[in-house]
Amino acid sequence: MIYQISFIMKNIFTCVILLFTLTLFSQNKLALVIGNSEYESSPLRNATNDAKDIAIKLINLGFDVTVRTNLNQDNFECVIRDFTSSITKGDIALFFYSGHGMQVQGENYFIPLNKKIYSEEEIKYKCTNTGYLLDKLHKSASGTNIIILDACRDNPFSGFRSSSKGFTAVIAPSGTIISYSTAPGTMAYDGEGRNSPYTESLLECLDIPNLQIEEVFKEVRNKVISKTFNRQIPWESSSLLKEFYFDEDLEFSPLLYKDLSNVDEIENKNTDDEEFSGNKGTFIDERDNQEYKWVRIGDQIWMAENLNIGEMVINKKGFSNNGIFEKYCNNDNLNNCLIHGGFYSWDEVMQYSTKESTQGICPDGWHVPSDSEWIKMEEVAENNPKFNKKYFYQFGWRGTNCGKNLKSIHFGRKRNYGEDLFDFNVIPNGSPTRSSDENKDAFFYTSTFYSMKPNDVIVRFFLHKNNDICRRIVPKGDLLNVRCIKN
Repeated sequence: MIYQISFIMKNIFTCVILLFTLTLFSQNKLALVIGNSEYESSPLRNATNDAKDIAIKLINLGFDVTVRTNLNQDNFECVIRDFTSSITKGDIALFFYSGHGMQVQGENYFIPLNKKIYSEEEIKYKCTNTGYLLDKLHKSASGTNIIILDACRDNPFSGFRSSSKGFTAVIAPSGTIISYSTAPGTMAYDGEGRNSPYTESLLECLDIPNLQIEEVFKEVRNKVISKTFNRQIPWESSSLLKEFYFDEDLEFSPLLYKDLSNVDEIENKNTDDEEFSGNKGTFIDERDNQEYKWVRIGDQIWMAENLNIGEMVINKKGFSNNGIFEKYCNNDNLNNCLIHGGFYSWDEVMQYSTKESTQGICPDGWHVPSDSEWIKMEEVAENNPKFNKKYFYQFGWRGTNCGKNLKSIHFGRKRNYGEDLFDFNVIPNGSPTRSSDENKDAFFYTSTFYSMKPNDVIVRFFLHKNNDICRRIVPKGDLLNVRCIKN
């Protein structure tokens, strides 16, 4: 009898622990990232870069991210409303802001774009009070709030009589941590490189394994102090009620292992060699010594420009299975391949194999991405948390902004149709066989053929007027570009 009771209690305890663990790791992690750079007065060099790079880092850490840049007041407050309305009870909500900020009469304000402010009295009407954000988060019933403010680069209204440098100290509400890029009443630096000293340090520390959030910000503080020679000291206000780790992988989370004394050291899940550490870089294709950019999107590594290998054929139908890589260049001009990459038939891309995810024409260690690998990448690029990702498995136009987030900012003939949030750099190349303007559209092969029509294959279309991506079926003989993905 005692044995049975002990056995029952042990199983109840195990179930409680399991339920707690599943609940903990089923929380949604949502992030809103805003960067304002293009001020008419006192523009900032790095704020939009900061927002873009932080967004990618957070996506890689499992957050559903909404990123916006260069917002006016109406759009600023609208995106906060939309973001906080998407939060459900118990969610983890993160807000990151990079741009101008200031305090006036003890109140802190985000400074939007396109507002002419002539006197200090107008600020409370033409800028967004940080209290607006805090109130919205409080009403959302989120479980944990993380607010990161890389503001106070300088004060564009320094002539106003009582305005001063930096934000004033605000006590974080319950369940909230607020990280300021600099101490209350002091100025933060914009930096000379791609990022501000604070954001650069934050990017270096966010994915350090097994660190509680307070320890992460302590590491950031030490780095910023070192980089600015003690002129900038980040500061936090915290009323967190729970432990939080940015790196929450169940495989090695300290929440699961911190009380176990006999657990061996857990190997970091990132097994890439040093050449492919970080979020982007370059590599050399040893077959012809061409250099290509690469970028990490989620847990995948993609080429960030179109493949360009092979001898040029002078006829759109001149490809042959002769063991030599062949490509077509627009208008039979080899220089066009240097701009657009090579155009290939599907058989040439696959090197006359039908095996999905084969190396094909890609460099060693890379392969032709399958349709499912494209879908996985598109789900990451679609940073609209309200979009139901099951629609990515349908044909036709899918998503709301994934195409825009992957297209170069120079996409389209007359205007910019892309934001290139992930540095994927889709450029408008057209297709020699699809009667498409090379200044408007882009087309890519997958390694997946369409089972109902063995001579057709699944591809991706990026058009200049669409923010989403089209999943289509085309004949194998079309001449399209290809992006490779790392094994």
